[in-house]
Amino acid sequence: MSKKIIMLSIVMVLLVFPVALYSSSSPVVKVNSAIVKNSDSIMTDAMFEAKTTFNINNISLYKPGLRVMESDQESNILWATYDKEEAPKLGKEIYVSYDEGLTWQLLYKFDKPIQTIKLTPLKVLIVSVSTNYYASQADSEIYRSEDLGKTFESVLKLQAGGATLWNIDADSEGYMFVSEYGYKSLPNNARRIYRSKNNGKDWEVVYQPAEANNYHNHKLLIDKNNYNIIYQAIGDYPNNKLLCSTDRGDTWNMIVNGFNPISAVQFEDK
Repeated sequence: MSKKIIMLSIVMVLLVFPVALYSSSSPVVKVNSAIVKNSDSIMTDAMFEAKTTFNINNISLYKPGLRVMESDQESNILWATYDKEEAPKLGKEIYVSYDEGLTWQLLYKFDKPIQTIKLTPLKVLIVSVSTNYYASQADSEIYRSEDLGKTFESVLKLQAGGATLWNIDADSEGYMFVSEYGYKSLPNNARRIYRSKNNGKDWEVVYQPAEANNYHNHKLLIDKNNYNIIYQAIGDYPNNKLLCSTDRGDTWNMIVNGFNPISAVQFEDK
């Protein structure tokens, strides 16, 4: 199969993706044996990112609800947070469902709001937490779990910004990458890329450009057909570009310049 990398506008991605996932009917979901009222909604993480933009069938996506952030198709496990107030007051608790979302139970609680949850190909659960990744003084951390969320350890403190669903990727050989997103003013804005070679246990900075105003990282993507290749989209104007590493993060080169905003999406020809 041949692969293609296409640079897309983030706005266009969000315009298409949530519509297919959102149901206008309000579901009833059990959380810790309590019923979530039908004024709440189930949202995927992609919907949450788009919540300030969309209003489908006069139902705003920008509201509290159970936000499904990750799943394991092999075991039918779902992980979610429950946002009790409108963003940016996100939930600090992870809820888990072992029956495809019919019932939910509290799994773990952090001391900071959860930005995203990522299950790696090697079944390590990665959680990014941050009080406010747009703040000048970052307090973002990456947590790691080897038991699918029952226990966690803090493994990385970001030097600026935070990590969202855009900014974390992993391969099946234990390599993980995290990039900083959010705070883009000077000094010390979100511009670094971190790498782990041992399944998220230890981390190092592999890319840190000179400071530039209005700079932060967008989508990070590992080529699933060639783990040596990693893409990192950069924003915002006038910094918009696409970086690429062909040596698993040791060196980085700009391959696209000038798109605004920019992302990277991989798909395969049939």
